[in-house]
Amino acid sequence: MNLLLYISRSFHLINEPNEMNILKESLCDVWRLKANDTECKPFVISRANMLCNMVGSVLKSRPASLLIEANVEKQSEASAKSRLTTSITDQIGVSSGAIASSSSPSSAAAAAAVASPLPSSSAVKRRRKIMPKDFKELSLYKKAALLVDSCGLKDILDFRQSCIIPRRLEAIANRITKKLHVLLIPLLKAEEHALLKKISEAKKMDDFIESIESISVIESADELVFIKLLVEKFVVLHKYDHLKRDHNECWYRVNVYSEAFDLLFLSSNLFESKRAECESVIIKTLKELKQLPTGQKNCRLDFILESNSNDRYFEQLFCEDKPKEKKSEIDIEKADLVRSSSLNYWLTLLPYKECSYYIESISCHFNKLTLRIYGTKLIDDRLIHYMKKETIIPNNGSGSQLADYITAILSLFRHVLLNLKKITVMCEIALQDDLNYMNNSTSLNTFREDSPGTSQSSQSSQSSSDSSATKEWETSERKSRIMNKIEAAIKDLEEADNEQYIRACWEELEYSQE
Repeated sequence: MNLLLYISRSFHLINEPNEMNILKESLCDVWRLKANDTECKPFVISRANMLCNMVGSVLKSRPASLLIEANVEKQSEASAKSRLTTSITDQIGVSSGAIASSSSPSSAAAAAAVASPLPSSSAVKRRRKIMPKDFKELSLYKKAALLVDSCGLKDILDFRQSCIIPRRLEAIANRITKKLHVLLIPLLKAEEHALLKKISEAKKMDDFIESIESISVIESADELVFIKLLVEKFVVLHKYDHLKRDHNECWYRVNVYSEAFDLLFLSSNLFESKRAECESVIIKTLKELKQLPTGQKNCRLDFILESNSNDRYFEQLFCEDKPKEKKSEIDIEKADLVRSSSLNYWLTLLPYKECSYYIESISCHFNKLTLRIYGTKLIDDRLIHYMKKETIIPNNGSGSQLADYITAILSLFRHVLLNLKKITVMCEIALQDDLNYMNNSTSLNTFREDSPGTSQSSQSSQSSSDSSATKEWETSERKSRIMNKIEAAIKDLEEADNEQYIRACWEELEYSQE
């Protein structure tokens, strides 16, 4: 479907038998080429073969018909507009000829003056609008930076606010957010996906128990055991209507929130979780590094998930809990500060600021039974805040809502794990490069500019510039070398996720259920 969508943007489609056969053969040729490409990975070849066999069925499907009909409708609109434009142009030509022959020079000058008024002062001072064409030929991250500059405030763009991006940039913004993985992407293995589909179809409590009875706490995978225990706890809470009553924060933390976070993250030896009124180590560290004001207060958080290593990556995820439905603006502002500070702190560990393109900082906010997951990215010294996911712990026995909540928790865990792997890999690549090329990349931030009256300042300045010039090519080559390795390593990590989790396309999901 994505390939058909791409074709429909550039070519005219015709819903006739002969034309559809040509389109079918063209699509099959594309997938055959991909399937016969020996340089592609096995899972890519397998998917190409699968898509090639499904081309005929897909072209007969409802989404394909909608795409083709929309394409034909655009053709007819363009044709009608062209005919209308030609007709209007002809009429204007006739009318202008008659006016020109009957008008005096003075009236013509007056008409010209009316047609081209002097620009007003407000029009001169108005900032040029950013148009979609301004984003062409820019890389993904330069596009994101331009979007922040044009729609943000003080180098911050908050996607949680409404009416901040004009409609003319809607398509651009949607493509940028999709490629930056702003929304939480479901990351499920095949067994988990099959189990959660059963849970989503449950209508009674017996159906929930029946869906998980085949899972062994000893022999099954950790994530399946987590799903089993979470469903059992949900059944108990729902049976006695506990989720329909109001409770204090401590009750929710012990009986609801910790069942999801603590239990799941304990299944990994890469993390250590802290509960109840713990302080952000990153805020303290940045204060020590003089990157935050000395008057900045320490941030107390309800849950912190730290990297269980000696690499000083510190908190990878944190959470704020509230027993009320209403959002806490104080918690949101505090979380924005901690997420932004986390990215700035990680940059002190990473070799270059462009490394921030590949990572994000994530926080969670529980408001009674509602979970909101927020994220922040740092791109060229600009911050982008956004909501990754909002989900609800059901109090009405809804299987679909429970499955959605479990999917969000599992996916969140894997996104955080992937984020930590990316940070680790980038730091290791820089250290390996130092060893391979016998470098010491430790920076000394102890210098300042010479004062104008210093003796021999011009001579020292010339000497300094000569030294900088001799090192410039080495610095540029090292950055290019390391960033190329980082880009390849990040691509390998993401492809490993594609192989491990279900990233099924619409065609595979649609026809696997038949």
